[in-house]
Amino acid sequence: MTNDEHKALPAALPDDIRDAREALPIEALELLDYPRDLNDAAHEHADGSAEVIYYYQAHKLLAECSRSERCAAEEEAEECGVQPKSYDEFASTLAYFVVRTRYVDEVREALEADRDTLTEAWEAATAELDDTEEGPPAVRAMDRDVEALATILG
Repeated sequence: MTNDEHKALPAALPDDIRDAREALPIEALELLDYPRDLNDAAHEHADGSAEVIYYYQAHKLLAECSRSERCAAEEEAEECGVQPKSYDEFASTLAYFVVRTRYVDEVREALEADRDTLTEAWEAATAELDDTEEGPPAVRAMDRDVEALATILG
């Protein structure tokens, strides 16, 4: 798809698809545009987040998160064999797992909710095409999104 086709795409998409894409959190939309493994994206997101980098924010996040989130983070850290050298490093490690889990949950929930809308619209748009036709840019974009969802969500 050319850059011009990509810019014109929002206007060409069916309203329900455009609305569904616009409702997605930016992280989920980024994964649709550049599909990759959800866990890899979650690692990148968590590893670069302020809550993990700055000890004060790590402590603040842990104070504000639920007990179940903290316990799950502790279990994940233990399973990974992480052995922090200080109290602050431990907080940062737990914050990493909390942020990563929240990211995965938020993105998966948003994309799974979007999957049905996108798949139905794609099927309706491609029903008229024969096997040799590519279809207009909007259909190709929906096709790409359906493939991306399969890659991300498995």
